[in-house]
Amino acid sequence: MSSLATAGYVTLAPIRPPNLNYSELREIVRGGIEYLKGRSDVDPARIYLMGFSKGGFISLQVAVEDDSGLAGLLLFSPSEGGGSDPWSSWTTSSQLQEIDVPVFLSVGEKED
Repeated sequence: MSSLATAGYVTLAPIRPPNLNYSELREIVRGGIEYLKGRSDVDPARIYLMGFSKGGFISLQVAVEDDSGLAGLLLFSPSEGGGSDPWSSWTTSSQLQEIDVPVFLSVGEKED
């Protein structure tokens, strides 16, 4: 992340609060993106979204669902986290092809 900051990028990394459903989490992430875009010290074209596990899955969903003007995605072992969500069957290649920004995907050796 420090390399991104040195290059002038801002990274939003959602952390999953307990007891929120996927829809609520996606709205929180969208709100965070809009907050960053409104700051005078942030270039809105240089915002990355980063997530770990369920945060990575939520970040991926946000990137697919709307054109938020992100500079890119950093996804570390994105996972649904075993939760039940009607959005959990969305992972078709056509939906993933909607993402038109650079994506870094890292999946651990023991991840499924």
